[in-house]
Amino acid sequence: MQVGRRLTEDTVWYAVIASWTASLILTVPSFVAIKFDETRKACTGPFDFHTQEYLSYMVIIFTVSGILPFLILFFCYFQIIRGLYFTRTICSETTGSRGSLKSKKAITKLLLSITTSFYVCYFSFGVALLYFKRKPKEEIAEKGEKYETFLKPFLFLLFFHSALNPILYVLQSSNFRQGFKQICCGKRNDVIQVTEASTAIPQKSQLQMRSKAVN
Repeated sequence: MQVGRRLTEDTVWYAVIASWTASLILTVPSFVAIKFDETRKACTGPFDFHTQEYLSYMVIIFTVSGILPFLILFFCYFQIIRGLYFTRTICSETTGSRGSLKSKKAITKLLLSITTSFYVCYFSFGVALLYFKRKPKEEIAEKGEKYETFLKPFLFLLFFHSALNPILYVLQSSNFRQGFKQICCGKRNDVIQVTEASTAIPQKSQLQMRSKAVN
């Protein structure tokens, strides 16, 4: 990627402001007009699930917050993989070494896991919405509650993706995996003993060197 296209500390604020602005534009209309329905004992609004307006609204949100981010992620990840294996501008200091190959494998695995989770969690919700969008308006009004119940697992996946991303990033850390394994297996005492033994060896060597110097 060219240097002029990269985000820096001075330009990253433009991306942050654009993301927050798009989020506000998409969510504020539904938030302002929401109300409590005494009959259904639930919150409803102008984009209620029982109407075609809701499905149109959700399709717009899915397009802006789903398809566009996917295109951006695809472009960025493609540039990373291109720099790893083709132009060799990433991890190029030790090209061909075992450490370099291991780093490239870890990065590629991370990118594939994040992309796969995005596909499964986000696009399944979008496909379900597009399916309901094709239903007649009368059928949506009549079976709205049934369709809403059917949509809940897909809605859960939509929010679960946000919680899954940090876990995927952390699991790629060998230090985290080793520490988590030690906590679960109860090997903390063994680690402390190994650490104490490893620190005692240099101290013993220093004492031997000092005794030789005195002699």
